[in-house]
Amino acid sequence: MEDSTAKIIMSPDNILTDPRIAQDFSKETVELLAKSENYTNDAEFGKFIEELISLEKKCRQFYDGISTSKICCFILNHYKSLGDYKKACEYLVFFTKKRGQLKRTIIDMLNLCKSWIYDIENKEEKINLINTLCSISEGKIFVEVERAEIVRIHSKIKEEDGDIEGAANLLQEVQVETFITMDKKDKAEYILEQMRLVLLRKDYIRCHVISRKINPTLLNAKEYSELKLKYFMYMVEYYINEENYSEVAQCYEKRFNTDTILNDSNLWMEELKCYIIFLVLSPFDEQQNKFMNLIKIEKKKLKEIPIFEQLVKDFINQDLIPWPLPYQNELTQFFIFNDVKFTGGQHRWNLFKKKVMHHNIYVISNCYNKISLNRLAELLNATTEESENLLSELVSNKILDAKIDRLQGIIRFGKQKSPENLLNSWSSQIHQIMELIEESSHLIQKERMLHEAKIKRVQLENKNMTL
Repeated sequence: MEDSTAKIIMSPDNILTDPRIAQDFSKETVELLAKSENYTNDAEFGKFIEELISLEKKCRQFYDGISTSKICCFILNHYKSLGDYKKACEYLVFFTKKRGQLKRTIIDMLNLCKSWIYDIENKEEKINLINTLCSISEGKIFVEVERAEIVRIHSKIKEEDGDIEGAANLLQEVQVETFITMDKKDKAEYILEQMRLVLLRKDYIRCHVISRKINPTLLNAKEYSELKLKYFMYMVEYYINEENYSEVAQCYEKRFNTDTILNDSNLWMEELKCYIIFLVLSPFDEQQNKFMNLIKIEKKKLKEIPIFEQLVKDFINQDLIPWPLPYQNELTQFFIFNDVKFTGGQHRWNLFKKKVMHHNIYVISNCYNKISLNRLAELLNATTEESENLLSELVSNKILDAKIDRLQGIIRFGKQKSPENLLNSWSSQIHQIMELIEESSHLIQKERMLHEAKIKRVQLENKNMTL
Protein backbone atom coordinates (compact mmCIF):
# COMPACT_ATOMS: atom_id res chain seq x y z
CA MET A 1 0.00 0.00 0.00
CA GLU A 2 2.80 2.42 0.89
CA ASP A 3 4.65 1.69 -2.38
CA SER A 4 1.51 2.31 -4.41
CA THR A 5 0.84 5.54 -2.54
CA ALA A 6 4.41 6.75 -2.96
CA LYS A 7 4.27 6.02 -6.67
CA ILE A 8 1.22 8.26 -7.07
CA ILE A 9 2.32 11.03 -4.72
CA MET A 10 5.78 11.34 -6.25
CA SER A 11 4.39 11.56 -9.78
CA PRO A 12 5.11 14.91 -11.48
CA ASP A 13 1.63 14.99 -13.01
CA ASN A 14 -0.66 17.50 -11.21
CA ILE A 15 -3.65 15.29 -11.88
CA LEU A 16 -2.16 12.60 -9.65
CA THR A 17 -0.64 14.68 -6.85
CA ASP A 18 -1.81 16.72 -3.87
CA PRO A 19 -0.76 20.33 -3.20
CA ARG A 20 2.29 20.84 -0.99
CA ILE A 21 1.58 20.56 2.75
CA ALA A 22 0.78 23.94 4.37
CA GLN A 23 0.77 22.89 8.05
CA ASP A 24 1.84 19.73 9.86
CA PHE A 25 -0.77 18.21 12.20
CA SER A 26 1.07 14.97 12.90
CA LYS A 27 1.60 15.75 16.62
CA GLU A 28 -2.08 16.59 17.24
CA THR A 29 -3.12 13.49 15.30
CA VAL A 30 -0.89 11.15 17.34
CA GLU A 31 -2.17 12.63 20.61
CA LEU A 32 -5.82 12.38 19.61
CA LEU A 33 -5.48 8.79 18.38
CA ALA A 34 -3.77 7.90 21.67
CA LYS A 35 -6.88 9.08 23.53
CA SER A 36 -8.91 6.40 21.73
CA GLU A 37 -7.78 3.86 24.33
CA ASN A 38 -10.02 5.62 26.87
CA TYR A 39 -13.17 4.99 24.81
CA THR A 40 -14.06 1.36 25.14
CA ASN A 41 -17.77 1.21 24.27
CA ASP A 42 -19.42 2.21 21.01
CA ALA A 43 -21.44 5.11 22.49
CA GLU A 44 -18.34 6.85 23.87
CA PHE A 45 -16.47 6.27 20.63
CA GLY A 46 -19.36 7.89 18.71
CA LYS A 47 -18.70 11.17 20.57
CA PHE A 48 -14.95 10.79 20.08
CA ILE A 49 -15.43 10.50 16.30
CA GLU A 50 -16.63 14.13 16.19
CA GLU A 51 -13.21 15.24 17.46
CA LEU A 52 -11.50 13.06 14.88
CA ILE A 53 -13.65 14.46 12.05
CA SER A 54 -12.95 18.00 13.20
CA LEU A 55 -9.18 17.39 13.14
CA GLU A 56 -9.49 15.60 9.82
CA LYS A 57 -11.05 18.74 8.35
CA LYS A 58 -8.11 20.89 9.50
CA CYS A 59 -5.59 18.39 8.14
CA ARG A 60 -7.41 18.27 4.81
CA GLN A 61 -7.65 22.05 4.49
CA PHE A 62 -3.92 22.43 5.11
CA TYR A 63 -3.05 19.50 2.78
CA ASP A 64 -1.57 17.26 5.49
CA GLY A 65 -2.28 14.01 3.62
CA ILE A 66 -0.44 11.70 6.03
CA SER A 67 -2.41 12.86 9.08
CA THR A 68 -5.70 12.84 7.18
CA SER A 69 -5.07 9.25 6.09
CA LYS A 70 -4.24 8.17 9.65
CA ILE A 71 -7.50 9.58 11.01
CA CYS A 72 -9.73 8.18 8.26
CA CYS A 73 -8.09 4.76 8.30
CA PHE A 74 -8.29 4.66 12.11
CA ILE A 75 -12.08 5.14 12.01
CA LEU A 76 -12.50 2.55 9.26
CA ASN A 77 -10.33 0.03 11.14
CA HIS A 78 -12.40 0.56 14.30
CA TYR A 79 -15.62 -0.53 12.60
CA LYS A 80 -13.83 -3.34 10.83
CA SER A 81 -12.65 -4.69 14.20
CA LEU A 82 -16.28 -4.65 15.34
CA GLY A 83 -17.32 -6.53 12.20
CA ASP A 84 -19.59 -3.64 11.20
CA TYR A 85 -18.64 -3.45 7.52
CA LYS A 86 -21.84 -1.57 6.68
CA LYS A 87 -20.82 1.32 8.94
CA ALA A 88 -17.26 1.20 7.56
CA CYS A 89 -18.64 1.56 4.02
CA GLU A 90 -20.76 4.52 5.10
CA TYR A 91 -17.74 6.34 6.53
CA LEU A 92 -15.68 5.39 3.47
CA VAL A 93 -18.21 7.15 1.22
CA PHE A 94 -18.51 10.03 3.73
CA PHE A 95 -14.76 10.75 3.77
CA THR A 96 -14.37 10.32 0.01
CA LYS A 97 -17.08 12.88 -0.75
CA LYS A 98 -15.55 15.50 1.51
CA ARG A 99 -14.78 18.67 -0.41
CA GLY A 100 -11.15 18.81 -1.54
CA GLN A 101 -10.38 15.38 -0.14
CA LEU A 102 -6.70 14.61 -0.63
CA LYS A 103 -5.68 11.99 -3.16
CA ARG A 104 -3.33 10.27 -0.73
CA THR A 105 -6.19 9.79 1.73
CA ILE A 106 -8.43 8.23 -0.90
CA ILE A 107 -5.63 5.92 -2.05
CA ASP A 108 -4.84 4.77 1.50
CA MET A 109 -8.50 4.18 2.37
CA LEU A 110 -9.04 2.26 -0.85
CA ASN A 111 -6.00 0.04 -0.29
CA LEU A 112 -6.99 -0.55 3.34
CA CYS A 113 -10.53 -1.64 2.50
CA LYS A 114 -9.35 -3.68 -0.46
CA SER A 115 -7.26 -5.80 1.92
CA TRP A 116 -10.43 -6.72 3.86
CA ILE A 117 -12.21 -8.38 0.93
CA TYR A 118 -10.67 -11.83 1.43
CA ASP A 119 -11.31 -11.70 5.20
CA ILE A 120 -15.08 -11.16 4.89
CA GLU A 121 -16.98 -14.45 5.07
CA ASN A 122 -20.48 -13.02 4.52
CA LYS A 123 -20.91 -12.84 0.76
CA GLU A 124 -23.47 -10.02 0.87
CA GLU A 125 -21.14 -7.83 2.95
CA LYS A 126 -18.24 -8.68 0.65
CA ILE A 127 -20.15 -7.67 -2.50
CA ASN A 128 -21.39 -4.50 -0.78
CA LEU A 129 -17.81 -3.50 0.07
CA ILE A 130 -16.63 -4.22 -3.48
CA ASN A 131 -19.46 -2.17 -4.99
CA THR A 132 -18.68 0.70 -2.60
CA LEU A 133 -14.99 0.65 -3.53
CA CYS A 134 -15.85 0.58 -7.25
CA SER A 135 -18.29 3.45 -6.79
CA ILE A 136 -15.87 5.79 -4.97
CA SER A 137 -12.99 5.01 -7.36
CA GLU A 138 -14.94 5.50 -10.58
CA GLY A 139 -13.51 8.25 -12.77
CA LYS A 140 -10.46 8.84 -10.54
CA ILE A 141 -7.26 8.36 -12.56
CA PHE A 142 -5.01 8.25 -9.51
CA VAL A 143 -6.71 5.04 -8.27
CA GLU A 144 -7.23 3.37 -11.64
CA VAL A 145 -4.84 0.52 -10.77
CA GLU A 146 -6.53 -0.17 -7.42
CA ARG A 147 -9.95 -0.08 -9.10
CA ALA A 148 -8.77 -2.56 -11.73
CA GLU A 149 -7.62 -4.97 -8.99
CA ILE A 150 -10.97 -4.68 -7.20
CA VAL A 151 -12.89 -5.35 -10.44
CA ARG A 152 -10.69 -8.39 -11.03
CA ILE A 153 -11.54 -9.73 -7.55
CA HIS A 154 -15.25 -9.16 -8.23
CA SER A 155 -14.90 -10.94 -11.59
CA LYS A 156 -13.24 -13.90 -9.86
CA ILE A 157 -16.14 -14.16 -7.41
CA LYS A 158 -18.63 -14.22 -10.29
CA GLU A 159 -16.60 -16.90 -12.06
CA GLU A 160 -16.56 -19.07 -8.92
CA ASP A 161 -20.35 -18.70 -8.78
CA GLY A 162 -20.58 -20.01 -12.35
CA ASP A 163 -21.46 -16.66 -13.93
CA ILE A 164 -18.82 -16.70 -16.69
CA GLU A 165 -20.78 -14.22 -18.80
CA GLY A 166 -20.98 -11.69 -15.96
CA ALA A 167 -17.30 -12.19 -15.02
CA ALA A 168 -16.13 -11.62 -18.60
CA ASN A 169 -18.35 -8.56 -19.12
CA LEU A 170 -17.18 -7.03 -15.85
CA LEU A 171 -13.49 -7.49 -16.55
CA GLN A 172 -13.43 -6.44 -20.21
CA GLU A 173 -14.89 -3.03 -19.32
CA VAL A 174 -11.56 -2.13 -17.69
CA GLN A 175 -9.31 -0.57 -20.35
CA VAL A 176 -5.97 -1.23 -18.65
CA GLU A 177 -4.03 -0.47 -21.84
CA THR A 178 -4.78 3.25 -21.26
CA PHE A 179 -3.54 3.28 -17.65
CA ILE A 180 -0.50 5.50 -17.09
CA THR A 181 0.38 4.25 -13.61
CA MET A 182 0.21 0.50 -14.26
CA ASP A 183 3.31 -1.61 -14.90
CA LYS A 184 3.61 -3.20 -18.38
CA LYS A 185 3.75 -6.72 -16.96
CA ASP A 186 0.65 -6.11 -14.82
CA LYS A 187 -1.16 -4.79 -17.89
CA ALA A 188 -0.24 -7.90 -19.85
CA GLU A 189 -1.44 -10.18 -17.04
CA TYR A 190 -4.73 -8.29 -16.83
CA ILE A 191 -5.34 -8.48 -20.59
CA LEU A 192 -4.52 -12.20 -20.57
CA GLU A 193 -7.13 -12.68 -17.85
CA GLN A 194 -9.65 -10.88 -20.08
CA MET A 195 -8.73 -13.24 -22.94
CA ARG A 196 -9.13 -16.29 -20.72
CA LEU A 197 -12.63 -15.32 -19.64
CA VAL A 198 -13.94 -14.50 -23.12
CA LEU A 199 -12.56 -17.84 -24.34
CA LEU A 200 -14.44 -19.60 -21.54
CA ARG A 201 -17.68 -18.17 -22.91
CA LYS A 202 -16.61 -19.04 -26.51
CA ASP A 203 -16.48 -15.39 -27.61
CA TYR A 204 -13.64 -15.83 -30.11
CA ILE A 205 -14.12 -12.53 -31.91
CA ARG A 206 -13.80 -10.61 -28.64
CA CYS A 207 -10.70 -12.65 -27.79
CA HIS A 208 -9.06 -11.59 -31.05
CA VAL A 209 -9.91 -7.92 -30.40
CA ILE A 210 -8.46 -8.08 -26.88
CA SER A 211 -5.32 -9.92 -28.07
CA ARG A 212 -4.40 -6.93 -30.27
CA LYS A 213 -3.84 -4.89 -27.10
CA ILE A 214 -0.67 -6.90 -26.43
CA ASN A 215 2.44 -6.44 -28.55
CA PRO A 216 3.85 -9.99 -29.02
CA THR A 217 7.42 -8.63 -29.30
CA LEU A 218 7.11 -7.38 -25.70
CA LEU A 219 6.70 -10.99 -24.56
CA ASN A 220 10.11 -12.01 -25.94
CA ALA A 221 11.82 -10.63 -22.83
CA LYS A 222 12.95 -13.33 -20.39
CA GLU A 223 10.81 -12.04 -17.50
CA TYR A 224 7.68 -12.36 -19.68
CA SER A 225 8.19 -16.05 -20.57
CA GLU A 226 5.21 -17.33 -18.56
CA LEU A 227 2.96 -14.64 -20.03
CA LYS A 228 4.24 -15.49 -23.51
CA LEU A 229 3.22 -19.15 -23.07
CA LYS A 230 -0.25 -18.13 -21.87
CA TYR A 231 -0.76 -15.62 -24.66
CA PHE A 232 0.14 -18.00 -27.47
CA MET A 233 -1.93 -20.83 -25.97
CA TYR A 234 -4.98 -18.54 -25.95
CA MET A 235 -4.17 -17.62 -29.57
CA VAL A 236 -3.94 -21.33 -30.41
CA GLU A 237 -7.51 -21.78 -29.14
CA TYR A 238 -8.66 -18.83 -31.22
CA TYR A 239 -6.95 -19.93 -34.45
CA ILE A 240 -8.09 -23.55 -34.06
CA ASN A 241 -11.66 -22.30 -33.87
CA GLU A 242 -11.00 -20.26 -37.04
CA GLU A 243 -9.34 -23.35 -38.63
CA ASN A 244 -6.31 -21.19 -39.47
CA TYR A 245 -3.76 -23.94 -38.91
CA SER A 246 -0.89 -21.94 -40.37
CA GLU A 247 -1.24 -19.42 -37.52
CA VAL A 248 -1.64 -22.25 -35.00
CA ALA A 249 1.70 -23.66 -36.18
CA GLN A 250 3.34 -20.24 -35.72
CA CYS A 251 1.95 -20.00 -32.18
CA TYR A 252 3.41 -23.41 -31.30
CA GLU A 253 6.70 -22.36 -32.87
CA LYS A 254 6.79 -19.30 -30.58
CA ARG A 255 6.01 -21.47 -27.55
CA PHE A 256 8.66 -24.02 -28.54
CA ASN A 257 11.36 -21.32 -28.82
CA THR A 258 10.76 -20.13 -25.25
CA ASP A 259 13.56 -20.87 -22.77
CA THR A 260 11.13 -22.36 -20.24
CA ILE A 261 10.03 -24.94 -22.81
CA LEU A 262 13.46 -25.68 -24.29
CA ASN A 263 14.92 -26.42 -20.86
CA ASP A 264 12.35 -29.15 -20.15
CA SER A 265 12.44 -32.17 -22.48
CA ASN A 266 8.88 -33.21 -21.59
CA LEU A 267 7.58 -29.76 -22.56
CA TRP A 268 9.49 -29.17 -25.78
CA MET A 269 8.62 -32.60 -27.13
CA GLU A 270 4.90 -31.89 -26.94
CA GLU A 271 5.26 -28.38 -28.37
CA LEU A 272 7.41 -29.66 -31.26
CA LYS A 273 4.95 -32.45 -32.02
CA CYS A 274 2.08 -29.95 -32.16
CA TYR A 275 4.15 -27.67 -34.37
CA ILE A 276 4.83 -30.50 -36.85
CA ILE A 277 1.20 -31.64 -36.95
CA PHE A 278 -0.16 -28.16 -37.62
CA LEU A 279 2.51 -27.55 -40.25
CA VAL A 280 1.20 -30.62 -42.05
CA LEU A 281 -2.29 -29.08 -41.90
CA SER A 282 -0.97 -25.74 -43.22
CA PRO A 283 -0.89 -24.61 -46.89
CA PHE A 284 1.53 -26.54 -49.09
CA ASP A 285 4.16 -23.83 -49.83
CA GLU A 286 4.57 -22.74 -46.23
CA GLN A 287 4.64 -26.35 -45.08
CA GLN A 288 7.58 -27.24 -47.34
CA ASN A 289 9.70 -24.21 -46.38
CA LYS A 290 9.20 -24.70 -42.63
CA PHE A 291 9.92 -28.45 -42.80
CA MET A 292 13.21 -27.84 -44.59
CA ASN A 293 14.26 -25.32 -41.91
CA LEU A 294 13.15 -27.69 -39.16
CA ILE A 295 15.31 -30.53 -40.51
CA LYS A 296 18.36 -28.24 -40.58
CA ILE A 297 17.90 -26.50 -37.19
CA GLU A 298 16.31 -29.14 -34.94
CA LYS A 299 17.92 -32.32 -36.30
CA LYS A 300 18.98 -33.61 -32.86
CA LYS A 301 15.63 -32.97 -31.23
CA LEU A 302 13.75 -34.68 -34.06
CA LYS A 303 15.74 -37.88 -33.45
CA GLU A 304 14.17 -38.09 -29.98
CA ILE A 305 10.68 -38.23 -31.52
CA PRO A 306 11.23 -40.76 -34.36
CA ILE A 307 7.59 -40.99 -35.51
CA PHE A 308 7.34 -37.25 -36.07
CA GLU A 309 10.82 -37.17 -37.62
CA GLN A 310 9.60 -39.75 -40.14
CA LEU A 311 6.48 -37.67 -40.75
CA VAL A 312 8.61 -34.63 -41.60
CA LYS A 313 10.82 -36.66 -43.94
CA ASP A 314 7.79 -38.17 -45.67
CA PHE A 315 6.46 -34.72 -46.55
CA ILE A 316 9.87 -33.45 -47.69
CA ASN A 317 10.81 -36.44 -49.86
CA GLN A 318 9.38 -36.68 -53.36
CA ASP A 319 8.03 -40.18 -52.73
CA LEU A 320 4.50 -41.46 -52.28
CA ILE A 321 3.37 -41.69 -48.65
CA PRO A 322 1.57 -45.02 -48.12
CA TRP A 323 -1.95 -44.81 -46.73
CA PRO A 324 -2.78 -45.99 -44.12
CA LEU A 325 0.46 -44.83 -42.53
CA PRO A 326 2.75 -47.44 -40.92
CA TYR A 327 2.77 -45.36 -37.71
CA GLN A 328 -0.91 -44.40 -37.88
CA ASN A 329 -1.93 -46.00 -34.57
CA GLU A 330 0.62 -43.99 -32.58
CA LEU A 331 -0.31 -40.80 -34.41
CA THR A 332 -4.06 -41.07 -33.80
CA GLN A 333 -3.43 -41.32 -30.05
CA PHE A 334 -1.93 -37.82 -30.04
CA PHE A 335 -4.33 -35.31 -28.41
CA ILE A 336 -4.51 -33.10 -31.51
CA PHE A 337 -6.60 -35.78 -33.22
CA ASN A 338 -9.11 -36.22 -30.39
CA ASP A 339 -11.31 -33.90 -28.33
CA VAL A 340 -9.37 -34.07 -25.06
CA LYS A 341 -8.01 -30.52 -25.32
CA PHE A 342 -9.49 -29.02 -28.49
CA THR A 343 -12.78 -29.98 -30.10
CA GLY A 344 -12.80 -31.15 -33.73
CA GLY A 345 -10.18 -33.89 -33.48
CA GLN A 346 -11.87 -36.09 -36.11
CA HIS A 347 -12.10 -33.15 -38.51
CA ARG A 348 -8.36 -32.51 -38.13
CA TRP A 349 -7.61 -36.19 -38.79
CA ASN A 350 -9.68 -36.07 -42.01
CA LEU A 351 -7.78 -32.96 -43.05
CA PHE A 352 -4.49 -34.70 -42.24
CA LYS A 353 -5.43 -37.57 -44.53
CA LYS A 354 -6.31 -35.07 -47.25
CA LYS A 355 -2.90 -33.40 -46.89
CA VAL A 356 -1.21 -36.80 -47.35
CA MET A 357 -3.23 -37.35 -50.53
CA HIS A 358 -2.38 -33.86 -51.78
CA HIS A 359 1.31 -34.61 -51.27
CA ASN A 360 0.99 -37.84 -53.23
CA ILE A 361 -0.82 -36.14 -56.12
CA TYR A 362 1.91 -33.51 -56.23
CA VAL A 363 4.58 -36.23 -56.41
CA ILE A 364 2.65 -38.02 -59.19
CA SER A 365 2.35 -34.76 -61.17
CA ASN A 366 6.16 -34.49 -61.19
CA CYS A 367 6.51 -38.02 -62.56
CA TYR A 368 3.71 -38.12 -65.16
CA ASN A 369 2.58 -35.81 -67.94
CA LYS A 370 -0.54 -37.92 -68.43
CA ILE A 371 -2.22 -40.53 -66.24
CA SER A 372 -5.58 -42.27 -66.11
CA LEU A 373 -7.98 -41.46 -63.31
CA ASN A 374 -8.19 -45.13 -62.34
CA ARG A 375 -4.40 -45.39 -62.07
CA LEU A 376 -4.32 -42.21 -59.93
CA ALA A 377 -6.95 -43.70 -57.61
CA GLU A 378 -4.92 -46.91 -57.38
CA LEU A 379 -1.75 -45.02 -56.42
CA LEU A 380 -3.63 -42.98 -53.82
CA ASN A 381 -5.48 -46.02 -52.43
CA ALA A 382 -8.73 -44.06 -52.83
CA THR A 383 -11.86 -44.13 -54.98
CA THR A 384 -11.92 -42.37 -58.36
CA GLU A 385 -14.42 -39.83 -57.03
CA GLU A 386 -12.20 -39.01 -54.04
CA SER A 387 -9.14 -38.76 -56.29
CA GLU A 388 -10.92 -36.38 -58.65
CA ASN A 389 -12.07 -34.18 -55.77
CA LEU A 390 -8.59 -34.05 -54.25
CA LEU A 391 -7.06 -33.12 -57.62
CA SER A 392 -9.72 -30.44 -58.13
CA GLU A 393 -8.84 -28.88 -54.79
CA LEU A 394 -5.15 -28.63 -55.72
CA VAL A 395 -6.00 -27.08 -59.07
CA SER A 396 -8.46 -24.57 -57.57
CA ASN A 397 -5.84 -23.60 -54.97
CA LYS A 398 -3.35 -23.05 -57.84
CA ILE A 399 -0.87 -25.58 -56.49
CA LEU A 400 -1.10 -27.72 -59.65
CA ASP A 401 -2.04 -27.25 -63.27
CA ALA A 402 -4.08 -30.14 -64.62
CA LYS A 403 -7.06 -30.96 -66.80
CA ILE A 404 -9.34 -34.01 -66.75
CA ASP A 405 -10.82 -35.62 -69.83
CA ARG A 406 -13.92 -37.18 -68.26
CA LEU A 407 -14.91 -39.17 -71.37
CA GLN A 408 -11.57 -40.96 -71.60
CA GLY A 409 -10.77 -40.70 -67.88
CA ILE A 410 -7.37 -39.14 -68.57
CA ILE A 411 -5.59 -36.47 -66.50
CA ARG A 412 -3.04 -34.19 -68.16
CA PHE A 413 -0.64 -32.35 -65.88
CA GLY A 414 0.92 -29.05 -66.79
CA LYS A 415 -0.48 -25.80 -68.07
CA GLN A 416 -1.69 -25.82 -71.68
CA LYS A 417 0.07 -23.07 -73.61
CA SER A 418 -1.89 -20.60 -75.72
CA PRO A 419 -0.83 -19.95 -79.39
CA GLU A 420 0.63 -16.61 -78.32
CA ASN A 421 2.77 -18.26 -75.64
CA LEU A 422 3.93 -20.94 -78.10
CA LEU A 423 4.94 -18.31 -80.64
CA ASN A 424 6.75 -16.29 -77.98
CA SER A 425 8.57 -19.40 -76.81
CA TRP A 426 9.51 -20.34 -80.41
CA SER A 427 10.71 -16.79 -81.13
CA SER A 428 12.80 -16.78 -77.96
CA GLN A 429 14.40 -20.12 -78.84
CA ILE A 430 15.19 -18.98 -82.43
CA HIS A 431 16.75 -15.82 -81.01
CA GLN A 432 18.95 -17.86 -78.68
CA ILE A 433 20.03 -20.17 -81.56
CA MET A 434 20.95 -17.18 -83.76
CA GLU A 435 23.00 -15.69 -80.94
CA LEU A 436 24.89 -18.96 -80.54
CA ILE A 437 25.53 -19.18 -84.32
CA GLU A 438 26.77 -15.59 -84.42
CA GLU A 439 29.07 -16.15 -81.45
CA SER A 440 30.39 -19.41 -82.99
CA SER A 441 31.09 -17.65 -86.32
CA HIS A 442 32.92 -14.89 -84.52
CA LEU A 443 35.12 -17.40 -82.65
CA ILE A 444 35.87 -19.36 -85.87
CA GLN A 445 36.86 -16.16 -87.66
CA LYS A 446 39.08 -15.21 -84.74
CA GLU A 447 40.83 -18.58 -84.79
CA ARG A 448 41.33 -18.36 -88.58
CA MET A 449 42.92 -14.91 -88.30
CA LEU A 450 45.24 -16.09 -85.51
CA HIS A 451 46.26 -19.12 -87.61
CA GLU A 452 47.02 -17.00 -90.71
CA ALA A 453 49.05 -14.52 -88.61
CA LYS A 454 51.07 -17.41 -87.20
CA ILE A 455 51.85 -18.77 -90.70
CA LYS A 456 52.97 -15.35 -91.96
CA ARG A 457 55.27 -14.93 -88.94
CA VAL A 458 56.90 -18.33 -89.58
CA GLN A 459 57.39 -17.49 -93.29
CA LEU A 460 58.96 -14.15 -92.38
CA GLU A 461 61.38 -15.79 -89.90
CA ASN A 462 62.42 -18.37 -92.50
CA LYS A 463 63.08 -15.63 -95.09
CA ASN A 464 65.28 -13.68 -92.66
CA MET A 465 67.30 -16.79 -91.88
CA THR A 466 68.08 -17.45 -95.62
CA LEU A 467 69.29 -13.92 -96.06
